[in-house]
Amino acid sequence: MPSRAASPPPDPRSSRTGTRWRPPPRRSWRTLARARHRQEGTRLELLDLARIDAGHINLDARPLCLTALLREALDDQQPSADTIGLTLIGGLGAPLTIRGDTSRLRQVIDNLLSNAINYTPPGGTVAVTAEPADGGVRVRISDTGIGIPAEQLPHLFTRFFRASTALEHGIKGTGLGLAVTKAIIEAHHGSITAQPAPGGGTRFTVWLPHTGAATGA
Repeated sequence: MPSRAASPPPDPRSSRTGTRWRPPPRRSWRTLARARHRQEGTRLELLDLARIDAGHINLDARPLCLTALLREALDDQQPSADTIGLTLIGGLGAPLTIRGDTSRLRQVIDNLLSNAINYTPPGGTVAVTAEPADGGVRVRISDTGIGIPAEQLPHLFTRFFRASTALEHGIKGTGLGLAVTKAIIEAHHGSITAQPAPGGGTRFTVWLPHTGAATGA
């Protein structure tokens, strides 16, 4: 009697209906790149906070054109605004010079601009202005975004705090960026405040003195 060949073991990747199992789609490289970028940003923010706690925010302070720094940041953020469908407005006039750390102040501007863009729905506007004020320069970054409840504004620069509107809209973040931003500005002997923007959204006001901070502050 001819022997029957043993049946091959069932393919665990096949379902009972005979449909071949398909692996879940891999995340795109863009998704992975964004995740890595967020992780790296969180790591750097935590390092900055550790330096702040230790009283070691090193500044390479020298004369700089704050207007040029703002224009550069606006140009770099334009693609992000275009992708979402936002209008960026730069109300920047004559060059305004202060003494400060170019890299650290660019970090401040990028954080405030990216927040404004992330918190503003398509069709909205983000506006940046700069003007002389009280022996220094006043910069305002306003958006027509989702806004922040007035009672939460005093907590906005607290570490790990996230506004309820951000959580409701599923906007990702660590709650560390504004704490780092405030520390950098204060190291320059400046100030930052947040208020509801006229017509909706949020407006951040940064004031920096002409003299700024000494190197190594």
